[in-house]
Amino acid sequence: MKEVRAPAAGDDAVSYLITNASAPDGRGNVESVVRTGGTLSMFLLSQGEGEPTAVPEAVARKQHERLRDVRG
Repeated sequence: MKEVRAPAAGDDAVSYLITNASAPDGRGNVESVVRTGGTLSMFLLSQGEGEPTAVPEAVARKQHERLRDVRG
């Protein structure tokens, strides 16, 4: 597991690369977790080519705003 820069969204956020030891190319998925109050939103993206990146900040921010609005 390797830490990846987290999106600037939510009350807290973390992102990390999870590699699959059995994958022939050694690639994995980037998981981003964004906290809004007591709710966690989890985003899973394929690593793709190049450096691993977290969920786009606009997507994480929009989900955070929706959850915040629901809470009132």
